[in-house]
Amino acid sequence: MNKRILLFLAQGFEEYEASVFTDIIGWSRAYGKEPVDLITTELRTEIKCTWNFTVRPELQFENVICHQKNKTILEK
Repeated sequence: MNKRILLFLAQGFEEYEASVFTDIIGWSRAYGKEPVDLITTELRTEIKCTWNFTVRPELQFENVICHQKNKTILEK
């Protein structure tokens, strides 16, 4: 299983704020030693960004299961 990073997106976030993380994780996936999955989450099904850009997170926050012991993120 690939390592996973959970990116919580808040209502009204600026898309450039999230692009920093998506860019870094994307490049680490291409050139890193281990692939890393970036999973976006939020409390809503759709999020409005600052400039009226709409984003749909991959996973609803209520469906996130975090295991502290092995630090994994799973879906219900």
